[in-house]
Amino acid sequence: MDNVPQLPALELLLARATRKRQIAAGLYPLLFDLFAVGGKAGQNLPIAALTRLIDDDVRPEGIWMRADPVHLSPGRDGLFLMDSSVFSLTQRESIILTAPLQQIFAEQGWQFEIPIAKRWYLKMQDYPDVVMSDIGEVAARNIQPFMPRGEGSSRWEKLMNDVQMLLHDSEVNHERQEQGELPINSLWFWGAGQLPEIPARQWSALFSDEAVSQGLAMLSGTPFTRLPETADTIINADNSDSDILVLMTGMLAYSRYPDISAWRRAVEKTEQDWFEPLLKALRDGMVGQLTIFADNEQFTIKKTALLKLWKTSKSLLAYT
Repeated sequence: MDNVPQLPALELLLARATRKRQIAAGLYPLLFDLFAVGGKAGQNLPIAALTRLIDDDVRPEGIWMRADPVHLSPGRDGLFLMDSSVFSLTQRESIILTAPLQQIFAEQGWQFEIPIAKRWYLKMQDYPDVVMSDIGEVAARNIQPFMPRGEGSSRWEKLMNDVQMLLHDSEVNHERQEQGELPINSLWFWGAGQLPEIPARQWSALFSDEAVSQGLAMLSGTPFTRLPETADTIINADNSDSDILVLMTGMLAYSRYPDISAWRRAVEKTEQDWFEPLLKALRDGMVGQLTIFADNEQFTIKKTALLKLWKTSKSLLAYT
């Protein structure tokens, strides 16, 4: 296909790597595994408490749930969710939008907070009686298969409907539509729970811009910093005998909201800034082992594996 870029460094790394399937499906279950945090299948992961920790740098006590602003767009087969990665939202707009919602949540005995414009929260006394889908699973998809499941599902569906009615009448949404912006016409509830217990530190350092990974790092006492522009920043630092976790989530948006041209530019830049220097560092012995996690698969490669010349490079399409 003409749209598939040539990525010689990444293609070589994948071809020479040992490949195995990951049990954890999705970004957040993988992160919980990487930080050795237990999580049971079919239950909510406590995403909200972890991101709330990062938002204020104060340990959030009790049970928290994300109540994120979203746009629901009608389609042929139902309502499709657009998450905050595709719209702008200011703190002022958030405060005005949520003012009418405060009473609904207060009647449930919940505390509603908006520490930053695109992450909204509920603090509650008891665990919700439903299992909720991570917003990343639902983005750009029909919401019906991902609605709350469990004993209290009808109650949560009614709550979502009540919220949608109040948001529909918001003057902020009328202004946004006049300006060509998507209106915030619903909330997505997810990620309920308390801060998890982390048994031991797993990593020497984390480089990431993603809040859940930063929260896990903070809880485990792992030093973390924002993702640098290139791999050279990490390679050239004194990281001998270190187990470093680098989280790159920039490609996720393209899997949810396809834009082939933008994806191609982004992946080519990632090849130049990350995989070319990582391949060189592996050959030079500056990196002892490299493990790549992608699409529920794990690729592990050492310097000696680069000598397996019979393992020829393949297009990325070969791994789909």
